[in-house]
Amino acid sequence: MLIRGIAVFVGLWLSAAFTATAGAAEVFTTAQSGMWSVRGVYLWPGPTAIADFPMAGRQLHLAGPDGKTALHVGEMEAYTVSPNGKRSVGFSILSLAELLWSSNTRAFALTESDGGWVGSWSVRIALLSPSGNLQFHQISRSVTQDFYLRTSKRECPEQSNVAAIAWTKGTEELLLVAEAPPHSSCPVMAAVCGYMVAVPSGVIRRRVSPQVLEKEWGNVLGPRLRRVQKANSAAASGSEEKQIQIDCGERLSSRADQR
Repeated sequence: MLIRGIAVFVGLWLSAAFTATAGAAEVFTTAQSGMWSVRGVYLWPGPTAIADFPMAGRQLHLAGPDGKTALHVGEMEAYTVSPNGKRSVGFSILSLAELLWSSNTRAFALTESDGGWVGSWSVRIALLSPSGNLQFHQISRSVTQDFYLRTSKRECPEQSNVAAIAWTKGTEELLLVAEAPPHSSCPVMAAVCGYMVAVPSGVIRRRVSPQVLEKEWGNVLGPRLRRVQKANSAAASGSEEKQIQIDCGERLSSRADQR
């Protein structure tokens, strides 16, 4: 009886402790500064190895640059609300994601991971019609393929991560950065190349070297990318640390040029 009584007491104590903890948990409602781009908004509490949801869930309200359009983000689904109050059809959103509005609020880019902070990151864009409808486009495939051609299988056998950094020319062009995954299987891990791509086709218009990224876009790069720039700057100035880089030049194979 004594043992049974102790077991019941412990069970009740654990239940009460769990209830108190759950009751104290708060819904995640405050988006973070961009991790990939300082112009972006990170839709998660912070870098994490796995994409575990906050205990009380996620509910974010993110106003667009026009102050009239908004994006509502739940745990697994999001939707927009246009200035006329129309709500778009809901769409799925991955756990770890970063939002980048265009300056005219006619589009936004989502940089998303399929498996935690060190998972695979890709970019899709949403174009907003005047009536409030959304049209999505995967825009990072050509960049992933191009970057893979620039890293031999010996240098990195994995597909690159791709992130949205800045909109240019309204919603006609987007700066993306490809990153060699920070995994031990990639000797050139964390090496980067920049790409100016057409919207919504994703066709590469210009490639951007790490040096030009730092010179022209250094103030836009988020903390995940700035660490690579710092490492390369230290290496260039004579540090013992090896410079991380690959060829981001203009030349491609004929097959790549035909895409």
